[in-house]
Amino acid sequence: MRLLDRYVGMQVIYATCLVLLVLVGLDALSALIDELQDLKANYTFSKALLYVAASVPARIVELAPIGILIGVLVALGQLASTSELVVIRGAGLSSWHLLRILMKPVLVFAGLMLIMGEFVVPKSEQFGEAERALALSNKGSITGRYGMWNREGRHFIHFNAVQAGGVIYGVTLFTFDDNWRLHESMSANRATFQRAGWLLENVQRTQVNSWGSQTSEHTTLLWETDLTPDLLAMESLSPERLSINGLFQYSQYLKQQGLESADYEVAAWRKLTQPLAIFVLVLVAMGFIFGPLRDGTLGLRVFIGTLVGLVFKISQDVVASVTIVYGISPALAVTLPLLVGLLLAAWLLYRSP
Repeated sequence: MRLLDRYVGMQVIYATCLVLLVLVGLDALSALIDELQDLKANYTFSKALLYVAASVPARIVELAPIGILIGVLVALGQLASTSELVVIRGAGLSSWHLLRILMKPVLVFAGLMLIMGEFVVPKSEQFGEAERALALSNKGSITGRYGMWNREGRHFIHFNAVQAGGVIYGVTLFTFDDNWRLHESMSANRATFQRAGWLLENVQRTQVNSWGSQTSEHTTLLWETDLTPDLLAMESLSPERLSINGLFQYSQYLKQQGLESADYEVAAWRKLTQPLAIFVLVLVAMGFIFGPLRDGTLGLRVFIGTLVGLVFKISQDVVASVTIVYGISPALAVTLPLLVGLLLAAWLLYRSP
C-alpha cells in the first residue's frame, strides 16, 4: 500500500510541477512583454527582466490552485488512460481512500505555497517594485508619474519608491487644516526613517496662510509621524502580494485612519482559505475523473480543469467586488465560492459509478 501511495503521489507531484512551470512561464513571459513598453534610458531590459523574475514567487502562489487542479486531472487522467486507475479501484480502494492518497502531495504543495506567500513573496515583491519605481522615476525625481499615495489624518503623502531599510524617494507631503484648506506642502528628494519620524532631505517647503504663501528650502527637515517603513512598504504592494499578518495589520491601520479596508481583508481571508480552496478544487477534479471525464482525452481534461479553475477565480473576484460595494462580510464572501465548489464536487462524486 505504501508503494501505491508513493507511486500515485509522485505522479501528482510530477504533473503539478510541470503544469505550474508552463502556467508561470507563460504568465511571466506575458508580463515581460508588457514591461518592454516601459523601457527607457534608466529602465533597461535587464531591469525589466529582474522585475519580472522578482514577481515569479507571487505568480507561483497565485496560480497554485489552478495548477494543482490541472495537475491532479492530468495525473489521474494518465492513470485512467493506462487502466492503472481501474486496477487500483478494482483492488478495493474507494474514492475516499484515493482522495487521502492524493491529499498528501496536495497538502505539501499547499504548505509550501503558504510559507512562500508569507515569507518570500512580500520581500521579493518589495524589491522588484522598488527597483522598477526607482528606474522609472529617475531615482531622485520628485515629479515622476509613478508612485503611491497614502493618507494619515490630515496629511496626504505621495512617494515614488520605498526601499527595504526605511528609505523612500520622491516624497511629496500635503497638510490640510481643520477646514480642509491647504496649510503646508513639502517635497523632498529622499527621506530616511528615524525613531521620531522621517528625515527629509533637500526639502522645498511652502506654508500657506490667509495673507499668502511663503517658500523655504532646507537641507534636512524632520517629519514627525507614526508611519513606519513597513506600512509604506505595504502601501507599495497590491493586497495579493502581502503576507496574511501584513494584510490584517494594514487593514487595521486603514480603519484607524477612517479609510476603506475591505479589499485588504478579502485578500487576507483568501490567503487563509487557500489550502481549503485547493482541497475543494481537488475534490472537483476527482469528481470529473470518476464522472464525466473518465473516458475523456487528456486534452479535454486539461481544458475542463482550466475552465473550472478560471470560473472559480472569476467567481472569487466578482464576490470580492460585491463585498467592497455592498459591505458584505469578507469572510462570508470568500467562503461562498468554496461552498459552491464543495457542493459541485459532492454532486459529481455522488453521480460517479
